[in-house]
Amino acid sequence: MSKYLTILPFLFLGWMSSSGSPSIPVLIVDGQNNHDWQSTTDSLHATLKATNRFAVDVETAPQTQSIKGIRGPKADAPEYLKNSYQDFRSAQKTADEKNKLANDAAWKNWNPFKGGHQTVVLNYNGREWAQETKESAVQFVHEGGGLVLVHAANNAFRNWDAYNEMIGLGWRPANFGDCIKWEVLRNKPFVTCVDCASGHGSRHPFQVAVRKPDHPVMKDIPATWMHGKDELYHNMRGPAKNLTILSSAYSSKKQGGTGEHEPITYEVKYGKGRVIITTMGHFWRGQTDWDGLHCVGFQTIFARSVEYAATGKVTLPIPLEFPGTDEVSFVEPHAVTWKKQNPKPIGKAASAGKKKINPYAVLSPQEELETFELAPGYVAELVAAEPMVQEPVLTVWDGNGAMYVAEMRSYMQDEKGTGTKTLRNGRIKRLVDLDGDGKMDKSTIFVDNLNLPRMILPLDDWIAVRETDTMDVVAYRDTDEDGIADEKKILYEKGPYSRNGPKTSVEHQDSGMLWNVDNHIYISYNMERYQFTDGTWLVQKQPGHWTQWGLAHDDYGKLFWIDNTRPLKAAQFHPKYWKTVHRLGNNLPAGDPVSLGNSYEPSFTKANSICLTGDRGGQVGAVRGFTSACGQSIYRGNKFPYDSRGSYFFCDPTIHVVRRAYVEYPDGKLMLRKAEPEDKEFMRSSDFNSRFINTTTGPDGCLYVTDMYRGIIQDAAWFNEGNREFARRTGVNKHIQMGRIWRIRHKDHKPYGVMPFMLGESTGQLVRHLQNPIGWWRDTAQKLILLRPDRNKAIPLLEGLFRFTQSPLPRMHALWTLDGMDALTPQIKKEALLDRSPVLRRAMVQMIETKLPAEIDMLLPLEKEGDARVAEQLVFTLGTIDEPKAEEMIQSLATNHLSDKGVMLATAVSLWGKKHLPLIEQLRSGKAFAKLPQSKRASVNMEWDKALSSWGRGMKFDKDFDVTHRKMIQTGEQLYFQHCTSCHGADGQGVQVPGTEQYLAPSLVDSKRVHGDPKRLIPLFYQGLIGPIDGKTYQAGYMAPAKTFGIEREDRLADLITYLRFAWGKEGTLVDKSTVSNIRRKYEKRSAPWTDEELTKLR
Repeated sequence: MSKYLTILPFLFLGWMSSSGSPSIPVLIVDGQNNHDWQSTTDSLHATLKATNRFAVDVETAPQTQSIKGIRGPKADAPEYLKNSYQDFRSAQKTADEKNKLANDAAWKNWNPFKGGHQTVVLNYNGREWAQETKESAVQFVHEGGGLVLVHAANNAFRNWDAYNEMIGLGWRPANFGDCIKWEVLRNKPFVTCVDCASGHGSRHPFQVAVRKPDHPVMKDIPATWMHGKDELYHNMRGPAKNLTILSSAYSSKKQGGTGEHEPITYEVKYGKGRVIITTMGHFWRGQTDWDGLHCVGFQTIFARSVEYAATGKVTLPIPLEFPGTDEVSFVEPHAVTWKKQNPKPIGKAASAGKKKINPYAVLSPQEELETFELAPGYVAELVAAEPMVQEPVLTVWDGNGAMYVAEMRSYMQDEKGTGTKTLRNGRIKRLVDLDGDGKMDKSTIFVDNLNLPRMILPLDDWIAVRETDTMDVVAYRDTDEDGIADEKKILYEKGPYSRNGPKTSVEHQDSGMLWNVDNHIYISYNMERYQFTDGTWLVQKQPGHWTQWGLAHDDYGKLFWIDNTRPLKAAQFHPKYWKTVHRLGNNLPAGDPVSLGNSYEPSFTKANSICLTGDRGGQVGAVRGFTSACGQSIYRGNKFPYDSRGSYFFCDPTIHVVRRAYVEYPDGKLMLRKAEPEDKEFMRSSDFNSRFINTTTGPDGCLYVTDMYRGIIQDAAWFNEGNREFARRTGVNKHIQMGRIWRIRHKDHKPYGVMPFMLGESTGQLVRHLQNPIGWWRDTAQKLILLRPDRNKAIPLLEGLFRFTQSPLPRMHALWTLDGMDALTPQIKKEALLDRSPVLRRAMVQMIETKLPAEIDMLLPLEKEGDARVAEQLVFTLGTIDEPKAEEMIQSLATNHLSDKGVMLATAVSLWGKKHLPLIEQLRSGKAFAKLPQSKRASVNMEWDKALSSWGRGMKFDKDFDVTHRKMIQTGEQLYFQHCTSCHGADGQGVQVPGTEQYLAPSLVDSKRVHGDPKRLIPLFYQGLIGPIDGKTYQAGYMAPAKTFGIEREDRLADLITYLRFAWGKEGTLVDKSTVSNIRRKYEKRSAPWTDEELTKLR
């Protein structure tokens, strides 16, 4: 339920700013607005706080608990659509009935003008206020209170006479009051057109001219300055009494304006009060730039207006970053320089003193916080710490916002790992924030006596849990509301299986149990996936793969897996599509049959740590490779700046960092790009015991980081006697039974303040949460609807949400929820496939996939699909069936998206081995690329050759072939097809440059370097190879060192070399890691690439 703020009169009169001067108590009122009022409030709040002049509160008007942004069908719409709309509105009325009385009562009692504030800022233009509230507002201003309106707040209350007088001019219809402009030649306002309504042109940057330079708000502001891209309101109308125009801007006809100077910021004197109105500050739902709000000019005018409205004076200076006459200046609010920065004396932090005495010392949570370094603008706040949580590894929330934490309390309790799998003292803790401040106030042991609990999935009022060494899923429930589970039932019983058993390390077992957007429940090794419907846990076999701790999905259901040294794997598409290769192929290769290579550049795997104390003793370098990448998540909130929304976060507890990366699709290939500069990380600690192991987006839109906070972060099997001696000597073996959970928020964004109460809401009421901008709310509402026995009651609401609202993500969730009920009608499917949003089209293709081949005709209209990501999904989906229509459509889609690497990959999978098809023949001959620009043909041709070359993968071995040797060859084969085929070809004979007699690289089949002494082969992988080979020149001319394409580990290089020697020479001996290591050390001082002649002479 929403928590409405109650403020006592005169509460703030004694508040002081940190500078020592009295803080001005200010209230921002929001809650309804045809713009993105939540993000606008965040920015306004941050601007005021950054000045250090105000004590700022926010009061949100009572919220209507219903679906928003509804647009009914047009008059000429089909009858079925009109009927659907009526069903939708009827169902919505029923769903809203429970809230209506409470909402009406809240409105009647809501009054933001009795809190002792000196200024009220209106970011509101919604429902009419109660008469008592209106009277309080008038009295507040009339008796001297300040009022400031931002942008669309002047659209509000057109029929409230006193409000119109208070604001002077607002967004009003034609013939309403006077229309006031600024006459430049006479330098004064004038009354103009009678029949012109208020409006605005396109959003664009514009120059603002100061008209009252002696006014306190405008004093020392440059005469003209450039504002960021914003809506320039025109034809403002109203009573215009006691009006003073402080600034204006020319409304260009080229931008849809009036060709006149329009008021931008103006003042109205009302009784003893001062009212400042600015039309700047537009921020629309879904807008991705902050130009209107982050322009330093706007921030300056806004903050000074608030101070002036409160006191009649302005003490705030002009920030150093104020824009020029022709140049806009954008700065995030927290970073604006409001006064000269005097260097603060640097005192010695408590943590530094402890660490100087003992670099391994245990720090208190506050001391640990001192060791954190975060990206600019972000702060870490403690949510919970020991003893409230101990050995935490995972954090989730139920539908009412209670936090559940998995505690592995038996993990490595000494340097030998004594009792790790036998103590069975693991717990699930339930934590509750009672006052909404983000810090947990109450904890209970929800479930005890567990064996290293590793997965938690809140269902409805049941909480599903999986322990270590088993595939069993057990659910627990608290029936008497004491926070302790008193009921238990087994949802899935399989016991120890495969990697999930007593013989497998705790580090190498499944994690996840993630309810995805597609209504399937996923685990990290992906051997199985599940569905939970009507109390039955359904199992589907999947192609498993190697991965480690963590599993995440984005807004659209794409899954993200991780490995300890590989920050992302299997990202381009779902591993379930390997089934297509299994169906079509015979001699299947090991690993991923087709690969586009890593989803990051080689340098991405290096992190910059500020903890230089090694886990196994001694000092270590700052730049280190990931060895324990884990705990990944996609940020799916709206409380970080836009550059972080949809970003990929992951941890490495051994180097004490949290990495942030942007997810991008250059040429259709998913790639991660590090967000921070090369020598920085999103979050890092210099504390040896900081062990960040998991990240997730919470219900409040902030990022939560689970910190296991301990000395040893390595399972016993890999902690040798030397490591154990180090742990005993330093005492880190006793750094146990601690743990912290941190909330990471951005200074310019307030955490989402509404507390969830979904478990107590009706099924119909849950539908509205599918519109929440935070992914946790949408996912939880979808899941809860599907778990309800009366879920079918929501069908009209879900169909209405899809048909009669605009935002793609909520509509997509509505479709997936209907799909989970098996309630998608043919008409809904057709509408989704023809929808203008690719999000909807792609999702519906995925839903229809389970109905193929029966519903293949529904997909045929998408044969010319223009969006590459939808086309990619279509190719994968069509590849799941053996149908001539599917083959034809795949070829058409691939032809239309020849340059897209995602479509290439999907085609290589879905047409596996079908060399006879016309498309494949045209690709092999090069004819398919004739329509591409000349500059792109060769590179695209090469990429297709690389993708299709995987069809030649797969090796046969005798039954008695050495297992170690076989595994090395298979791993080496994967590496070769990822990194080498573009020049050397799938057959190892080199790739011929189209239209020439020249080759990109020499043949490996008869190479004396490959099949001779490996001591002559290994060096070129470290320093590279240049010049003629066996007297021939090649177009590439140079083979770069292996590290440039991501192979740095000696064991991986040994695998690749062993494969090369076996694939075309059948050498019976492998090249082991030690041989590679010895050669590396022998020539490590050399930097120049080798020549063929030099390699020949090596002994």
